[in-house]
Amino acid sequence: MLPRENRAPVRRRLDYRPPAFLIDVLTLTFDLAPADTRVTATYGFRRNPAAHALDAAAPLVLDGEQQQDVHVELDGQAVAEDRLSFDPGTLILRDSPASGSLTIHSRGCTFHRAFSARNANRRVSAVSRTFRIAPTSCRATR
Repeated sequence: MLPRENRAPVRRRLDYRPPAFLIDVLTLTFDLAPADTRVTATYGFRRNPAAHALDAAAPLVLDGEQQQDVHVELDGQAVAEDRLSFDPGTLILRDSPASGSLTIHSRGCTFHRAFSARNANRRVSAVSRTFRIAPTSCRATR
């Protein structure tokens, strides 16, 4: 059980609203090395036609953690700093277009104990076409 000050907020089904955006394609690429892991996440996104009217101009919001040196591109072009917000665990893209391709480059988890020298510097890529919610979390496990 969580300590009283860290309890998860109550979420009621009646408060649910469809997400402002849908993710049609998610491509994750990991460049694994013992001291430094580079993560590239590319999202093919579009506004959700079933979204609530209040969310018609909502920014694109993605969750993520344990990421450093974050660089964001929209349709292959670097995104200006004034369009981005980085909160703990959240990246917000203001003035989001109706659809596009968002690429996030970051230095993430380090796997000092997870990989031996012979496994270092391998490249792993995964593609999915079925995500509607964008998981961007990277966690190092032992």
